[in-house]
Amino acid sequence: MNTKNFTSKYRLLVLLDTSKTSYTVLENAVQLAKAVNAQLTAFHAKLPLDVTRFDNQLTAVGEINQDYKTTNRLEQLVKAIAKREQLDIQFKSVTGKVKKAIAKEIALEKPDLVVMGKRKQKLMGLWGDGIIKFVMGQPDVHLLIAGADHKFHTYEELSLGIFGEALTHDGIALVNDLHQKSNNPLNFFHIGSEDENTRPSAPVKSVSYVFSGGANALDGFAKYVVKTNTQLLCISAHNMSRPLKQVVQKLDIPILITS
Repeated sequence: MNTKNFTSKYRLLVLLDTSKTSYTVLENAVQLAKAVNAQLTAFHAKLPLDVTRFDNQLTAVGEINQDYKTTNRLEQLVKAIAKREQLDIQFKSVTGKVKKAIAKEIALEKPDLVVMGKRKQKLMGLWGDGIIKFVMGQPDVHLLIAGADHKFHTYEELSLGIFGEALTHDGIALVNDLHQKSNNPLNFFHIGSEDENTRPSAPVKSVSYVFSGGANALDGFAKYVVKTNTQLLCISAHNMSRPLKQVVQKLDIPILITS
């Protein structure tokens, strides 16, 4: 396979499971990698199969074979997309305690951004499963949560939005690189007052939306995210209060959470 060779500016780690959402997650990560010049690793962690819970050996063997086939299909998906996009994607699959495996891989890869899927769950279910909270608890991790059905064919002309104090130094660099691909203004959303320090260092066309504090402030913010056709929203992990999590859960767009 002929793949594009370049000096990578960023490192992306994509966390995949065996759900249909993984295809969308991987497609989004590939387009992002191409847009910002990133090295891409696809990572799948799974619990060991407990063969002792099966009634007979034949059933156990069948489950082992099915487990192998599922992982193999995931690897073949990664290879097929890599070939189509002419992009080098490393695939890793490990068996063990999932959170421990993820933490180990993050420590090893030191990614600039972790990408994972957003499941179709009830309100707060996304945060209740513990994986997102666990990933954000790792040192210096920025996390992109891709929508279950939201697939970008390209990151060209992407409409970006930033809520509150969303940008660390690394976040500024990534947003600047993404925004260079677009002629759309960068949307800033604030509740209370605007902090000019949240703006990217590079001069860009931007629009600010400031909402006065109160019970309906977050609802107003969510409505304007939709009204402005914001396609990717950046939020600081420090701003992730429970009410904001509830609003974010309702938004059907990818969310970039900066550490």
